[in-house]
Amino acid sequence: MRIGILTFHKVNNYGAVLQNFALQKVLSNFRCEVETIDYRNNFIYRPYGLKVLKKKGLGGYVLGVGGYITYSFRGRSTNKFRSHIKFSEPVTRSNIGHLADRYDVFIIGSDQVWNYKLTDFDKTYLLDFVDDKRKKASYAASFGVKEIEEKYQQDYSKLLGDFQYLSVREQTGANIIKNLTGRDAKVVLDPCLLLDDNEWLNVEVTPNVRYKYIYAKRFRLVDIIEIQFTINILKKVGFS
Repeated sequence: MRIGILTFHKVNNYGAVLQNFALQKVLSNFRCEVETIDYRNNFIYRPYGLKVLKKKGLGGYVLGVGGYITYSFRGRSTNKFRSHIKFSEPVTRSNIGHLADRYDVFIIGSDQVWNYKLTDFDKTYLLDFVDDKRKKASYAASFGVKEIEEKYQQDYSKLLGDFQYLSVREQTGANIIKNLTGRDAKVVLDPCLLLDDNEWLNVEVTPNVRYKYIYAKRFRLVDIIEIQFTINILKKVGFS
């Protein structure tokens, strides 16, 4: 079986890259031929464009550009990790339709691919270019919102109703699909949690860190103060 994954694959976001790799790996373990479709939504990948400014307003535009610049510093590591992912040739909104017959199944996920605020409601992520309903599926897709604005509801209802298989990663997503289509979508694990430790160790790179450190996913100022306080106490009682 040939499978094409459509997701946010070229953003310099660790979670996006890891979920793409994991989903492709899981499907490959079932002896499927899998590749990620190299499609990029300009609203996401070019947040500095004039269209984005008009749509988001100055505040949203500044935050988007700031985030883009911040994430760009991760480009080297994310690009290196993407070498573990197999991609199709680059396609655009105007020519992605020629891939409709290449794959037996298209899988959308596992990111905020159905968040119209992120994509400017890009229907590509709802597989509007695929006519065969039997080929349409999602795995752990996310809306990233609790409800859909009324002006988008009709399109969401129609396009989601065409999917053969629907699964999401949050109960809120299942609720949205139920309200829009009357269908029950399964709530499933992020694909990162479907791989065992050995599969992650196979792609692990040991960081070259030559000094002692404390790792945390996110720091707040109060966290830094508390950590420094703890270190000072440990030093006083004899820990080096």
